[in-house]
Amino acid sequence: MEMCTEFANSVVYSQLRVTGPYGGPSVREHVANALLNDSLVVWEEASLQEVYLFLISPIYGALTEHHLRFWLAHKDICHDDDPDDLVTLEKYAAKYKFVTTRIWSFTLENVRRITRITDESIVEALDRVVVQELARLKSTLER
Repeated sequence: MEMCTEFANSVVYSQLRVTGPYGGPSVREHVANALLNDSLVVWEEASLQEVYLFLISPIYGALTEHHLRFWLAHKDICHDDDPDDLVTLEKYAAKYKFVTTRIWSFTLENVRRITRITDESIVEALDRVVVQELARLKSTLER
């Protein structure tokens, strides 16, 4: 039932740019509305079928990196979340914290090693290593 209200609220948001009256907003609703805002479509002029098709994934689909990032940064403003979503987000958050902690310790160690071996500046070394490690993090979170 909760996802039906999230869907209805996001449809209202797509047309009127005000959040719907049905509880929440949950993390799924926040993400759906953010994706609506970030898209290049003028949703107020789109057909309801186009709106429905766009909202199916963020509301009913699997939780994604968008959901996790929003929840980590703004869980204090997420309300009426599905209990199963909260369990999944907590699991992802624990994995994310573990992986990012490992990345930073690995990154600092590698930056020290790289800067000793080459004339590369610390910033260039950090940029290169962080990009590699973020790619590994994304791969780990997707598993």
